[in-house]
Amino acid sequence: MSFKVVVVVCLCIVTAAASRHVNFYRRDYTYFEEYDAFYKLHWGKGEKNWQEGYLTCDDEGAQLFYPANDEEWRVAANLTESVVDLEHIYVGVHDEFGRGDFLTTDGRFIPDLSHVFDNEDNTRPANFKCGLMSVKTGTKIMISCELRRPFICKKLNNEICPTADSDYFYSKRLKKCFKFNKNEKTWANAMHTCIMEGGVLSDSIINTDINNLNTRMRQTVLFIGFRSIEGNNIFYSNRGLKITLSRQNNYEHCATVTINNEINTSNCEETRPFICEMEVNK
Repeated sequence: MSFKVVVVVCLCIVTAAASRHVNFYRRDYTYFEEYDAFYKLHWGKGEKNWQEGYLTCDDEGAQLFYPANDEEWRVAANLTESVVDLEHIYVGVHDEFGRGDFLTTDGRFIPDLSHVFDNEDNTRPANFKCGLMSVKTGTKIMISCELRRPFICKKLNNEICPTADSDYFYSKRLKKCFKFNKNEKTWANAMHTCIMEGGVLSDSIINTDINNLNTRMRQTVLFIGFRSIEGNNIFYSNRGLKITLSRQNNYEHCATVTINNEINTSNCEETRPFICEMEVNK
């Protein structure tokens, strides 16, 4: 019974994602049409130091936000207007080697940050290498990278698949979009990641030669969307498809595929790369 509920939820999420087409990235990101991009505020328990914030955005397939022009800082004002006492956020600029080379996370050099520091005499302490921005005015200063601060992740739109995630690619043969995710997760966390991105853990991948999808993945074993729910050799997908697999051990309840197209079983609690898929607009 619980499995049927999961199937319904997954199908609804996929349908909703496809209907929104290019105005969808993840369910926890907000789309701003004027910048054709998606944004997510991390604050409260989600506050991190600069490097952790950078890696969090990267894990979500996005970048640590830095305004692309003089007006985009207002996105931060919009996202934080309901958050009490939030004054500043980390932004995606830093001087990694302390030489005055202020580079953004999308590769731009920002020369006008060479003389703005968060101290009274405006001299630069050695550890002031990361950017902080006022959400009230857009003013930027440099501070220590080790403090825990809120931050925003940004993802530009992608018009090919119904997501802004450029790691998804379209398969003409299967008429679906796929993503080979190299971040290793348990089966349940892999499914959750795919759902958050607007898709599901792939089941139609078994209908094609993986090598036809031109993947650059080198990992040999990836989770796919089949799981044994009764402890036998019948494995069901989130959409109710089923395949029969021989299990080597009784605790192997989840399915994997190799880059050589071999379908096998695995312990669901092991961490592996995985394949997400999503529907495309008709």
